[in-house]
Amino acid sequence: MEIRTQTREEKRKTNWKRFLMHNSYGLGGFLDNFTTSAFSIRVYHFYENVLNIPGAYVAIAIIIYGIFNMLNDPFAGWLSDRPYKWIRRLGRRFPWYIGASIPFALSYLIIFTVPPLNALGMFFWLLGTICLFDMLFSLWQLNWLALFPVKFRTQEERTRVGASTTIWGIIGTVLGILVPPMIVGDYENVFGFILQGIFVAAVAVGIALLIIPGMREDEATKQRQWELIQEEQVLKKEGKKESYWNSLLFSLKQKNFMSYIIFFLGHMVMTSLMLGSLPFWIEDILDSTNAEIETYVSAALLIGVILSVPIWTWVARKLGNRKAFILGGLASTVWLFEFFFFADNLISGIIITFFLGISISAMWTLMYPGLSDVLDEIAVKTGKRNEGIFVGIRTFFGRFAIVIQAVAIGVIHNITGYDPELPATLIVQWGVRIHMSLVPALFYLLGTILMICMYNLTKEKVEDIKKELSRLNL
Repeated sequence: MEIRTQTREEKRKTNWKRFLMHNSYGLGGFLDNFTTSAFSIRVYHFYENVLNIPGAYVAIAIIIYGIFNMLNDPFAGWLSDRPYKWIRRLGRRFPWYIGASIPFALSYLIIFTVPPLNALGMFFWLLGTICLFDMLFSLWQLNWLALFPVKFRTQEERTRVGASTTIWGIIGTVLGILVPPMIVGDYENVFGFILQGIFVAAVAVGIALLIIPGMREDEATKQRQWELIQEEQVLKKEGKKESYWNSLLFSLKQKNFMSYIIFFLGHMVMTSLMLGSLPFWIEDILDSTNAEIETYVSAALLIGVILSVPIWTWVARKLGNRKAFILGGLASTVWLFEFFFFADNLISGIIITFFLGISISAMWTLMYPGLSDVLDEIAVKTGKRNEGIFVGIRTFFGRFAIVIQAVAIGVIHNITGYDPELPATLIVQWGVRIHMSLVPALFYLLGTILMICMYNLTKEKVEDIKKELSRLNL
């Protein structure tokens, strides 16, 4: 039988289709980082300093949201992993994405369109809208992430898609951080916050639509997912299928998974606390109400991140993801301490955040390939693909960083006697420094120590796991 090879033109079209599909999926990094960056920077400051409700109210609302988050994220993973009749026809992840992504994009605007209420009323508005935002976020994002190791099977394709996701994620972070303060203009302009909400929601809706082609599951992936579900059903009838809570307990015992999760938490604490504290740093240390100053400092951070993506990609290829994580974590901890002691003015703040950006680019670049490594190891151990639950746990820890942000800012502001109506005292200024850089430094340091002591997915071990996955047809 004669085997027909593709012509050059056919190869070009095939490669172009794959490129478009990879970037369509990669836009999920944009949607994730764009909305969460805007959310983590704006919310606490908007409700405490702009709407002038007590900071304790804001902290309590976000803490309650954190408790909701604890239940919502893993439960959403469990829910999306359940067997549904429509999976064989529509896919396991695609329907969840379609149902949650557009409402999620619109829910961001609702947080900032606060009706004329008293302080208690605004407290409940904040609580309800951020819980809605989180619920929808979990449903689309965990299914987007869970599709990655199943749809993209080879290391080469994962590297390409991971790079695409990282690049789009960085662009989303850039726009989510830099553009909203330009629209707000002045921190005293309430309408400016509504306008930035409209901007963020509109962009998020457009991006969510562009992700649809990348989220479609091809027939081979649907068939593989369906066969795995049938096997799970047999195990359930035989009483051998693990419950949701058993899966949760199993994940907590996986040292590589938990080391990655804590390191990821440190990164997200840094992102939410440092960027979320920028408005306080500008108002209380630089003594300005110009929101555009956020743009200068954030731009320095993001330029550092973007310029060093090729460097960290090269380091990971040569040394493996584990060593790249450790090097990036140690460097990030050092520069966060530098900011705590020496960021006294705009120039020093810009210089330090630029070098911090180079350091944290390690986690930004390797976030998704690193997640795939630990999920692959779990798949080999369990003999099945249940990414939804584990991605739900990862999502919970990432979102829990916002709770840590609320607790850190709320407690420190209470201890230092912070009052947005009064000039900042020296102790208030040091309090801002603590929640902006010292707390993130300690979390990053903890994650790095765990990577050194517990995480053993070396470059060689990752290759062995991939061979075993191929043998198990997973």
